[in-house]
Amino acid sequence: MRRSYFERDRATALAVYDANGGNVFRTSNATGVPQSTLRDWVREPERAASQMVRLEEKRVLREILESIAVRCALALDTDLVVERLARRPQQLAVVLGIVVDKLQLMGSIPKDPNKMTITQLYAEAAEVLDSEADTSGAGEVLPVSPEAR
Repeated sequence: MRRSYFERDRATALAVYDANGGNVFRTSNATGVPQSTLRDWVREPERAASQMVRLEEKRVLREILESIAVRCALALDTDLVVERLARRPQQLAVVLGIVVDKLQLMGSIPKDPNKMTITQLYAEAAEVLDSEADTSGAGEVLPVSPEAR
């Protein structure tokens, strides 16, 4: 028996596909939608869901990812964590790289690294995260300093 999906479910799967950089395998694992079904939706997205619903689901997913990024950044912004990462610069570089990469995938910062230096990318990422923290109230979810715990 063939499974049917609601339009919002199809639109969400397409948004996850975009967030995964077009990786059908990862999207299938994340959503539970078979790869062949995802490929059909990707080939004809307008048949899977209306553009309005696809844009809305993409916006919702972006907000969720930005909220997670803000919470992670706030969790990393404790003296103890920063001190530990500073002793391991390779791990610090990996963490910063992942944050910048995800923000690029979400469209919050430019994808073309030739237009910005690494320092500018990290500064832009920090600015995006700071502005999200100011507007999302995420700072109330995770304390910034160890004393607040």
